[in-house]
This record gives sequence, structure tokens and C-alpha cells, in this order.
Amino acid sequence: MNLSILIPSRNEPYLQKTIDDIFEHSEADIEVLFEEDNGLGQRGLTNKLAHKAKGTYVMKVDAHCSFGQGFDRILLEDMQDDMIVAPTLLALDAEQWKPKPKPISSSYYFDRDFVFQYNREAENLEPLNETMCLQGSAWMVSRENYWKWNVCDESYGSWGSQAVELGIQAFINGGRCVTNKKTYYAHLFRETDADFPYERDHPQMRKAHNLIKERFENDPRIDMLVEKFDKPGNWKNMV
Repeated sequence: MNLSILIPSRNEPYLQKTIDDIFEHSEADIEVLFEEDNGLGQRGLTNKLAHKAKGTYVMKVDAHCSFGQGFDRILLEDMQDDMIVAPTLLALDAEQWKPKPKPISSSYYFDRDFVFQYNREAENLEPLNETMCLQGSAWMVSRENYWKWNVCDESYGSWGSQAVELGIQAFINGGRCVTNKKTYYAHLFRETDADFPYERDHPQMRKAHNLIKERFENDPRIDMLVEKFDKPGNWKNMV
């Protein structure tokens, strides 16, 4: 088994479409593991699914995504064990179940308040783009590093701030976040609370953000990560 795809879901109307889409576009040896969240939270449920995984690599996917043909094969062909990797990100038109042509995102960072941000797209044409963190809705890592790097740390709470968590955990463990521009996934973006099929737990989201900031805002390793990416965004104002 090359790849285990993990889909934590909560009242998700597009879960089956996401599963069907994965199998339609897959070209590798995969298994898809999914489960309804009955109180574990996204981190806890993703960890539960990861414990069942048999693949050399695991890929966490939101339950409202579509993928490019051969996305799994392409990611695996370029995968290195120091990576957390994601395809290029597009927005999903869920009614038509098609990706929107714009925006296209492959570069991300977190700001001085440890809040995820979209970065200016790199001008180089390199197919693999190292980035400060990842968006969080679809990403792949070796099963060994999933546990070794603790990329779904349940001490942060049920969910929230995983984009920042991925960037930090990769870097402090000698790894890196990478986007692979040879393939894509399209993600359904929900803008307001009313767009979600469940009630968002804002206190848990704040808990995750506050804990990550508290743990790392004075950590010199974060200064090194920021310098590596040339002080993106408001990091340029850092004294």
C-alpha cells in the first residue's frame, strides 16, 4: 500500500463526491479511510484514521475536494521523506463539481500573530515550491513522520490553526513544506458560519491559535524559519 487517504468528516454533504472523485482520478495504490466526527474533533479523528492506515504515506483531505488526474501518483513520484507536500490549490465550484480557474495558490506563510496567509506566488517555474506552511485542507506526509513530527497535536484542541502547525512542525523537525505544481486539488471554500454544515467551535479555534502563539512566539527557531523565507508579510517590520 503506497498511500492512505484520510477524510475526517462532519455532516459533510460532499463526502461521497470527494471519495468518488479520489477513486476516479487516482493512479496509485491507495486506500481511503473516512469516518463521521462524533465528538473527537478534526485532529483526534484524523489521528484515529491514521492509526488504521496501512500506507507508507498518509494524506489528510477535507471532505469537499476534487483532484487532478493522477494526483496521487504525481505526488508520490516527487515525494521525499523530509517533506509535507500538497498539490497546487484551486477553488471548487461544488454545484458543477469543477475547479475554478482562479485563484491559483501554491505559496503560504503565517504572520507575526501566527495567522495563516496566502503569499505572493513565486515567479519561478520550478514544479516543486518550498513554502513556509501549507493551507491545511489537503497534504501528504510519510506515515512515520506523521507520528514523529506530531502534525495533528491534540493538545491544541479539536481543530484550528493546522496550516501554521504544519509549517512549524515540519521545520523544527528538520523537514519542509512543499507544493507540487504538477497537479492540483480544488477545495470548497466556505466564507461564513452559515455556509458550514455544522456549528463551528470558535473557542476551540481560538485555543489552537493562542497555544501555538504562546509556545512559539519567542522560540528562536521561528526566527530562523522567518529568515529562510525572507520575512514575508508583516515579518518585514520585525526589529
